[in-house]
Amino acid sequence: MAFILKQCIKPDTTGSLTVTYNQPNGAGNGVGATLTNAGANVAFSADGVLANVADRILIYNQANAVQNGVYVVSSIGSSNVWTRATDLDANSELLPQLSIEVGYGTTNANKNFRIKLPNPRTITNTL
Repeated sequence: MAFILKQCIKPDTTGSLTVTYNQPNGAGNGVGATLTNAGANVAFSADGVLANVADRILIYNQANAVQNGVYVVSSIGSSNVWTRATDLDANSELLPQLSIEVGYGTTNANKNFRIKLPNPRTITNTL
C-alpha cells in the first residue's frame, strides 16, 4: 500500500490539552475550526518543542476525538489559537493512505501517523 505523506509536522501533543473547540461552520465541519487555550499554557510547548506562529501541530490525544487533527499555530500568548490546517479540514481529505510525519519532539520525532478506518476516522501511529 502506498502512503500519501503530508509535510513534516513540527511538534505534536502527547497528552490532552485544555482548550475551547470552535466549529464556525457547524458541528461535523472542520473548515475553519479552532482550538483556543483554556488552560495555563502561555508559551505553548508540545513534546518538548516550543511552538511558533505558522507551525503545523498534530493534535491526537484529545478526549473528544473530534478535536484531533493537524492545526496551524495562529497566535501565541495569553490565548494561544490553533486553526485546523486547510489541507486536512474536510472528511474527504482524510484518506486511509494518508501518513503524517512528525519531525520533532522528545517522544514522537520521526514517527509516522495515519488515518485509521472505519468511521469515525481517527489518527493513530500504527503503520
